[in-house]
Amino acid sequence: MEDYAKLYHLLFNAITDALEQMNAQNFGSAKETLVSAQQKAEEIFITATDCNRSSPDRGERSNAAPAGSLPPFSRHTRLTK
Repeated sequence: MEDYAKLYHLLFNAITDALEQMNAQNFGSAKETLVSAQQKAEEIFITATDCNRSSPDRGERSNAAPAGSLPPFSRHTRLTK
């Protein structure tokens, strides 16, 4: 995925919403907002990664990681460089 703008906006807005919810002491709602955004971002990333892989049926080779080898992001995993 070359364009991270969609993921950036999704996560930035979710963080902003969660901070506002935390200021109002709605901690459960803030957590739901962050988890939901994390799951949406993960789905967008995985879908984009799957679309960028070459089809083995076309005889093309891809340097992409094999299916199922992406790290599980949806459960409190921190992304690092």
